[in-house]
Amino acid sequence: MSTLSTEQVETTCTFEDFVAAEAELQELKEKHNIVDKEKSSLWKKLGDKYVAYKESVKPVAISKKKYCLTALFLGWLGVHQFMTGKKVAGALYLLTSWTGISFAMSVLDIFHAAFLKVDENNCINI
Repeated sequence: MSTLSTEQVETTCTFEDFVAAEAELQELKEKHNIVDKEKSSLWKKLGDKYVAYKESVKPVAISKKKYCLTALFLGWLGVHQFMTGKKVAGALYLLTSWTGISFAMSVLDIFHAAFLKVDENNCINI
């Protein structure tokens, strides 16, 4: 048996090499009609759906001052979420408004928006 010493192996792989190898493997699987037999777990399916959703959502440009003031005074009702077109998040804020959780989440939204960079129109992309 021969063993390789650390001096004999000096090749390094980059992330692009791994991506190219994965793409080549997928092409070969499709070419030879090879199907993976492992079932996707529920968490993997949910993760894939979340990533697809996040990629499909377009950021909304809104005035930083307007967003922060709305989140401060009407955030507990989710108005700032409705303004940005996030209807589901706005409905969750509205449903939890009596618990105080939505107010805490709106304060976190203010801190998140406060550190976003503004463009030439003083707007942030949320």
